[in-house]
Amino acid sequence: MSKVLILHHYEMSPFSEKVRAMFGYCNLEWQSVLTSAMPPRSFLLPLAGGYRRIPVAQIGADIFCDTRIISAEVATLTQRPEFAMASLSGDEQTYIEYLDGDTFSAAFSAISPLTLMSSLLRRMSPLKVFALIRDRLSMAKGGNLRRPSAKKALTIIQKHMRDLDQRVSNAQYLQGDSPALADFAAFHSLWFYFSMTRTKPPSELSNFAAWYGRIANFGHGKRKEISPENALDIAKKALPRAVPDSMRQDENVGRRVQISPSDYGLIAVEGMLVGADSERLILARQSEGLGEVNIHFPRHGYTLNVV
Repeated sequence: MSKVLILHHYEMSPFSEKVRAMFGYCNLEWQSVLTSAMPPRSFLLPLAGGYRRIPVAQIGADIFCDTRIISAEVATLTQRPEFAMASLSGDEQTYIEYLDGDTFSAAFSAISPLTLMSSLLRRMSPLKVFALIRDRLSMAKGGNLRRPSAKKALTIIQKHMRDLDQRVSNAQYLQGDSPALADFAAFHSLWFYFSMTRTKPPSELSNFAAWYGRIANFGHGKRKEISPENALDIAKKALPRAVPDSMRQDENVGRRVQISPSDYGLIAVEGMLVGADSERLILARQSEGLGEVNIHFPRHGYTLNVV
């Protein structure tokens, strides 16, 4: 069975950049399937069962949703446990959750509407920009993700940069001489902010600017473009990997359930729960034309309901 990881993503996705930068540091060989910034994503639907967010990763007939799970897969593939949340201390996990939550929200809100519109129009047609904005507003409905005002958001981003400048004042990375998960979590929101505003890290924050440059210079690893049809064919020819016995003890294993994010993009994916532990939920689905696929979700940040 092929161990090559496939990433379904789009170029300006900040959470995809978090993963791509990780690939770059690891010099990982991976396959890229470019998808649209918003639904419909007809080729991804049979794989991820309607899961709304990007990126989605794939190894054979196993599908990985959310960068928390994708990072854990990278940790296994590259034998770098520092990329898996489960291997980190409670304080480290709390910091990364702050980076992926509050800092991520602030990076969007700190960009003025005019600047954001101008940047998007350089990349897509006015009709697509309108559709994207409408889609993102719809995506936030019903969730608990709250974006700060533009003024407060800019304060958060500036504080984030100053904090990073202090954290890397005596080391190249946040935890020493090599990057860990926190570095990539701290990087991706700022990458989006700088890309959209066409600015650079402040020169007066020299430690931060050097750290940011080191992460950016990792590149994206050994990337090979494949078509969505190729990704579907790979899933069709594979079987989901075996679920460990330790993940079959949960009382809901064997039941039909729905799993959805709890913060935004609250689209539920339905199937049979075949594995669960403190870190991961695994959902089996029969996908028309593909056979069985197993979809992996984090336990944290997701809601499980028995149908």
